[in-house]
Amino acid sequence: MASGPTPLLELTDVAVHFGGVKAVDGVSITLDEGLIYGIMGSNGSGKSTLLGAVTRLNPLTRGRLEFDGVDFTRVRPHQVAHLGVARTFQTVRLIDDRTVADNVRLGLDTVPRGRRRELESTVDEVMERVGITGVRRMRPSELSYGMQRRVEIARAIVGRPRLLLLDEPTAGMNTGERDEISELMRALQREGLTQLLVEHDVQMMVDVCDYLFGMNQGELIAEGDPDSVVADEAVRESYLGKRVNDDA
Repeated sequence: MASGPTPLLELTDVAVHFGGVKAVDGVSITLDEGLIYGIMGSNGSGKSTLLGAVTRLNPLTRGRLEFDGVDFTRVRPHQVAHLGVARTFQTVRLIDDRTVADNVRLGLDTVPRGRRRELESTVDEVMERVGITGVRRMRPSELSYGMQRRVEIARAIVGRPRLLLLDEPTAGMNTGERDEISELMRALQREGLTQLLVEHDVQMMVDVCDYLFGMNQGELIAEGDPDSVVADEAVRESYLGKRVNDDA
């Protein structure tokens, strides 16, 4: 029997323990190319720690990481970026004494030296795709929070990654800003970019994601299509609270 395509990202029995705290404990997930995935769970469930494990910022206690069939369990963080993995963080991390264009250009520092000159010409193109061309000469502090998030996403994708990890990209945004980021994610998906999203906004997760993972206390407790995962009793109890189940 012919085997299927190689998953873009595969985590096998991944654990990250901090002393006696099992922040992530035995998580195995698979991501296929071209889809938007989401991880949902309450605070402390291990979502951001798992993203840190993928980018090698959090050392693994055990487990295996593979990207497009290549084992990268023991590589350094900058080598993960060279594989084609980029990320944003919970809090915006922009340099305010640099212009927007300069901040985006910093994303090329994660690209192998031989490709930087090739990609330098794509900075303007990326800013146009993300909708920040009009603020290219401004400083990040002069922008709305939603626009700052766009700058951060532009910086992450300027190196043409194959996988983008987004850690709460709409936290603190109003509804309009959230909808704009959601549409940006869909546009990036149409261009072929695989995305893994950590977010507390349940409705956004349902609207944007093709597939969801539910986590609680460092473990994977559910996975599947968004409606099924959100309706899962264990997910509802851990993420939304027991009261929601009682009132349903």
